[in-house]
Amino acid sequence: MKQPQGEVTCRKDGIFLLIDAPHALRSIDTEGAVPGIVVARYVDVSQHLLSRVCPDRIVAPLFGRDFDAHELLTRLRRLSWAGRVDILLPELPRPAAVEEELCGIAGGCELHFIRQAW
Repeated sequence: MKQPQGEVTCRKDGIFLLIDAPHALRSIDTEGAVPGIVVARYVDVSQHLLSRVCPDRIVAPLFGRDFDAHELLTRLRRLSWAGRVDILLPELPRPAAVEEELCGIAGGCELHFIRQAW
């Protein structure tokens, strides 16, 4: 489990950082864990936030209010963050094409796609 700097301690069951996606919990398989939940806005995603929260998983929609998954993955790569990222996908005519594009820019992130019916 990643350890942040300072006196912040990671939870045993992990921490999920939900980026503009407080509704996402009902769609996520927590694998029986009871994770800590932190909800943040895209504009707040920074090295400081990542080091303080120490997320085991980041969850975000394909299209947020002020960003999209491409922008988020680009920012995470620029911040040198490597870890699991769950992207919430609405119904799409060609989801595989979107998944392929995002995997191409994911850098060190482990991408998972959660298909949802909105």
